[in-house]
Amino acid sequence: MRILNMILKFPRTTIALALLITVAFLRQVPDLQVDTNIKNMLPQDMPTIQALDKMEAVFGGSEIVVIAVKSDQLWETGTLEYLSALADTLSELPEMDKVMSIFSAFNLESSDDGFSVNDLIESIPENPEEFAALEARIRDNDLAMGTLVSEDFKSIAFVGLLRPSVEINDDQLRLEIERLVAKTQGDGYETYYAGLPLTRSFVSLHMATDMRRFLPYGIFVMILMLAFSFRSWMGVFLPLLIVIMSIIWTFGLMALFGIKFTFVAMLIPVMLIAIANDYGIHIIAHYFESIRTNPALSKKDRIIKVITSLGMPIFLAGITTIAGFLSLLSHVLVDAQKVGLLASVGIFVAFILSLTVIPAAMLLLRIPLTVAGGAKEVRFDKFLLGWTHFFTSHPRKILVGSVIILLIIGLGIPKIVVDTDPNHYYKIDDPVRVNNEKIGELFGGSTQLSILVEGDIKSPEILNQMLSLSEFVKSHPQVSDVISIADMITRMNEAFHGGDSTYKVIPASRNLVAQYLLLYSFSGDASDLDRYVDYDYQQAQIIVRINRVSTTEINNLIHDLEAYIADHHDQTVFTSVTGFATVMGILIDFLVKGQTYSLAISIILVFLITTLVFRSFIGGLISTTPLAMAIISVFGLMGYAKIELNAATAMLSSIMIGVGVDYTIHFLWHLRDYLDEGLELNDAIHQTMLHSGKGIIYNALSVVVGFAVLLLSTFLPIEFFGFLIVFSISMCLFGALAILPALIVLTKPRFLLHSKHHKGV
Repeated sequence: MRILNMILKFPRTTIALALLITVAFLRQVPDLQVDTNIKNMLPQDMPTIQALDKMEAVFGGSEIVVIAVKSDQLWETGTLEYLSALADTLSELPEMDKVMSIFSAFNLESSDDGFSVNDLIESIPENPEEFAALEARIRDNDLAMGTLVSEDFKSIAFVGLLRPSVEINDDQLRLEIERLVAKTQGDGYETYYAGLPLTRSFVSLHMATDMRRFLPYGIFVMILMLAFSFRSWMGVFLPLLIVIMSIIWTFGLMALFGIKFTFVAMLIPVMLIAIANDYGIHIIAHYFESIRTNPALSKKDRIIKVITSLGMPIFLAGITTIAGFLSLLSHVLVDAQKVGLLASVGIFVAFILSLTVIPAAMLLLRIPLTVAGGAKEVRFDKFLLGWTHFFTSHPRKILVGSVIILLIIGLGIPKIVVDTDPNHYYKIDDPVRVNNEKIGELFGGSTQLSILVEGDIKSPEILNQMLSLSEFVKSHPQVSDVISIADMITRMNEAFHGGDSTYKVIPASRNLVAQYLLLYSFSGDASDLDRYVDYDYQQAQIIVRINRVSTTEINNLIHDLEAYIADHHDQTVFTSVTGFATVMGILIDFLVKGQTYSLAISIILVFLITTLVFRSFIGGLISTTPLAMAIISVFGLMGYAKIELNAATAMLSSIMIGVGVDYTIHFLWHLRDYLDEGLELNDAIHQTMLHSGKGIIYNALSVVVGFAVLLLSTFLPIEFFGFLIVFSISMCLFGALAILPALIVLTKPRFLLHSKHHKGV
């Protein structure tokens, strides 16, 4: 009360101080950085990440970019000359470590010295005989056929091996490749390009597009909703001011502490647009209601009465919302943790500003004329009374029917699919998805997995084990290509014996393996082997190309590999399975664990808070009942509608609980106040619905329209997240204003009927 009196004594100073802090944070916002690296979503001390870093330190970057050119006119002299020049241009890009294509590929051929390493294309063919000879060489070359040239000979690929990701500017690489690709489009050519750095760049590009949509559209629909709810410029301006200030403070703090803006962090401004005005809406709704019902009060006394009566329920609503978001700190995904923390900070800022700036502004502003009349409220009041009468007149039927429907919806939960495939970020006809799927169809995709091998790599025993493991990997349908130093040795042995395929095996002697490698270094480019084995021949990798990036399939492949290695090979030799594919695969387990942990923690926190507030175990149970119904409904819908659980939807439950519990708290708190005043239960429910129900509905509408702008997203996970939040908040609202009254009438809980008179502080 003392703080409130101070605010009302110095309203201009209060507002000026808040605006000065806002301007200070606004100046920090331009320094906000963007991070689209999926690897950074995971804790960097994880064994998977450490294995990936170790692999890249030894063999260079693990990421590739694939460019495919498709045409019926490929095998013409002029076309090959042009594509050869394109390969040279790609090789000169600063991000490229090496570019593999038919123009840089080699052939192992028998010679008087044993074998020689020759260019696959020594010169561009000029007549049918030379083209036929080239086709035969390509078909006999395992490294080129199916990997650099498609099976139908209508497409060729350029595979860019990139430098370590720390050296790559994704956006610059994408622009350079788009510039080169643009020259090959048309005139009978189709060009496709894909790769993780390009996907990251497109994510960044789409994020910028989404942000340009979300903020203006979100604010616009918020203005419409507030104008519809309050029909007053005060009712529009004050909540909107709190939203804008809380977004600026949150973004400013992100920039100040070097927290980067990520794919999932796009949700933060939308969350604040939807949630940050909740407390202001309740204050203004009760302020206007007080004007209509008790017009004789002075402005200052009215503000004190409203803030005093709402202080505790707003505090409880705020703390439970923050608890819901903070439960995301238990999530394994770093991005989810950041969103939980930052959204909590933004909501706390909105809570503080609502209880300081709004009372100060209301004291300075004139009472809107439209409020005093109140004639337009009559229809809404009649609707609320009719609604309440329906659900309180037949409580048993309502509850039994609800439970039956809930059980049916709940059957969809086991059908939920968990996936983090970046392709599924985009709609089916989006160029990014089309490119990725075409590359997968033609050349086996652009995602790689590596199996690290340690020991004496020249040992025939280890080399044979590598071949055995490679054959097992090839048996999986999602694998398009497998290659290692062991495959190179078998080709050298075959070529050394005049091309006799019976010698396409590992030599029995370590000494002979060493001689082949020495001969290769004399005849060819020794750097060709750098991506397969280290300089000392103590570490090697088996490179696996994957044609489908479904993380469920990747996870199954990784589990199969690890189990096979444990059963058939020495785990001190085959030390780890790594690569970006493993990062995507492990995200599945993390999403499920994170969803489970955050859901459990948020429910427990909300239950404990409401139990303590109402000093009743039953009060805690009743408070969480509408939330439990909403959770079952949402996840059941996800299963039936085949909406994937991914990095965005994994945060759904914590947000839904944190926001949805507000409605229950406000309803129960004010219902108890009316019961303490001596009203009968049904009358108290009707009065609660008339007075607090409006604020709850306005609040829910603001959340719904705020999150509805996510339906405009270019990312499918964000779009589905928006839809699910809208659905879940609607279910929470229905639970608070329909199921809860019926449950209370049926059970007549003692914590409401026998409480002492209680006022908010």
